[in-house]
Amino acid sequence: MRSLTAVLLALAALALPTAASAAAPKCPEGARCGSIKVPVDRAGTVPGTYPIAYATLPASGPRAGTIFFLAGGPGEAAVIYTKEIAELLKPIRSAYDIVLVDQRGTGRSGDVECLESGSSSVARECGKELGDRRAFLSTKETARDLDDLRAAFGLDKIIPLGVSYGTKVAGEYARRFPDRTQAVVLDSPVGVGPIDLLFLEGIAAAPRVLRESCATGPCAQTVKDPGVSLYAAVKRVGTRGLRTPVRREDGVRTATVEESDVLETLLLGDADQTLRADMPAAVASLARGDGAPLVHVVDRLYKSVAAQVVDEPTSEEEPGFSVSRYLATACLESTLPWSPASAPSTRRAARSEYLKRLGSRPFAPFRPSAVWENSVFDLCVGWPATPVPEPVPDAGPDVPVLVLSGRSDLRTPLELATRVAAAYPRATLLDVPNVGHSVLTADRTRCAVQGLQTFLSGAAPAPCTTPPAYTAARYLPASAKGLSAPEIARYTVEALLHDLDAFRQAASRFTSFDLNGLRSGSATATKSRLRLRKVAWFRGVTVSGTVTLKGKGRVTVRDAGGRVRTVRL
Repeated sequence: MRSLTAVLLALAALALPTAASAAAPKCPEGARCGSIKVPVDRAGTVPGTYPIAYATLPASGPRAGTIFFLAGGPGEAAVIYTKEIAELLKPIRSAYDIVLVDQRGTGRSGDVECLESGSSSVARECGKELGDRRAFLSTKETARDLDDLRAAFGLDKIIPLGVSYGTKVAGEYARRFPDRTQAVVLDSPVGVGPIDLLFLEGIAAAPRVLRESCATGPCAQTVKDPGVSLYAAVKRVGTRGLRTPVRREDGVRTATVEESDVLETLLLGDADQTLRADMPAAVASLARGDGAPLVHVVDRLYKSVAAQVVDEPTSEEEPGFSVSRYLATACLESTLPWSPASAPSTRRAARSEYLKRLGSRPFAPFRPSAVWENSVFDLCVGWPATPVPEPVPDAGPDVPVLVLSGRSDLRTPLELATRVAAAYPRATLLDVPNVGHSVLTADRTRCAVQGLQTFLSGAAPAPCTTPPAYTAARYLPASAKGLSAPEIARYTVEALLHDLDAFRQAASRFTSFDLNGLRSGSATATKSRLRLRKVAWFRGVTVSGTVTLKGKGRVTVRDAGGRVRTVRL
């Protein structure tokens, strides 16, 4: 179980280009590609230019406007997602050109990667390598790049559509160039102020999100209040962590669940529906001293991601994410305990004073130190002193604005989206139930895309009633005491089939899957059968046998005393 910073750096390493990428990348099919040159520093103090690369999906009919698509991060490229965006936004492509823009320092726009490991000393050296250019890897300059691109296209107005950090760029553009803004679309917004990379807004929203995730079905019947369970779980883990035997590929091992693991898993859940569905029950188990369910769902998440990489190998050989651009912007524009222009030697003292001034309440139920250590800010401690760009006003212009928010999002929660919408005179907030971060891509019902289409037509989008993609898991005690053999068998099979759903969603072309039992044992799922081999979901009790993928068949239940009972499901 790794910190978010470590996960970020690992993913960035996977995104680094290979030697084969020396050739110029191809233009995505169906798009028109190009680039313009913009100065690093428009005042001319720092020499050099950036290419601002783009891929245009032309409107198939009479054009009603041009959308500039901005990915998140900061540091994420956009052009590599051209195929996905073409399919996702198909309902509006007849009337709108869609221009996917690689922001300066990312992807094809002068990628500035110089960070390959996550320590403050390496971050400091990376910042020094970027030199004076790092001050211009900012939201302000990115917004100005967009306007240069607008002018190069000969457009009077554009519609910036941002996702996550891209919403900060879109919001800044609208404030700096209101007369050149036709409308704004903000998907999972962060606002135009300092970015909350301590995720305090998400921590405050976590009890609500857990309760909404557990509102129906077996979870609601077995978990009284997952928000209360979260506080109890963090208290149970304590400062020393909770040692837990768990099933791994090479047998049963001992894992230690720490406070930061609980926080990380909560935040990862807003991007994974099965993890989100399992969190209320896993937290309830943790509150009772059983960490195995939490470790199991995290292991399953990483295994699903690995399966997806194998299932869908990318043909792109260009970087999709620049950690250096991420740090250059995050260490300049986040809610920091110090001024980015301050000497790095003064920052640890400033951090201590900041945490002392805030107190423990904004971090509850977590300790401030656990939240800090799970953030990127230790890397920012060593980032070289950098002048801060002037801010834009919080109040937005009088243009049509659509704000999309997933009610299960903890990185940019609904509470934040509500405040972002309130900054615009003509904003429409569309919140989507049972959806996490990046609403347009995460909402499988396409209600958000339909809402976007309706908004662009000048009408009010209909409310979304998106159902959960997965049933929230029931809480299962660690002990089978009081449970009958049929209940033990049924709950074990249900849990394995739930895991199978997660893997099939990640790797749809696989025909068989190997699944781990919660505490021991394993299972294999084929196209029609699930074979269990001494699977223990409860301590000291195993289930073996074969069932259909609808959970029907015959299994044997063996308890700790060796007694075997046959159960027909």
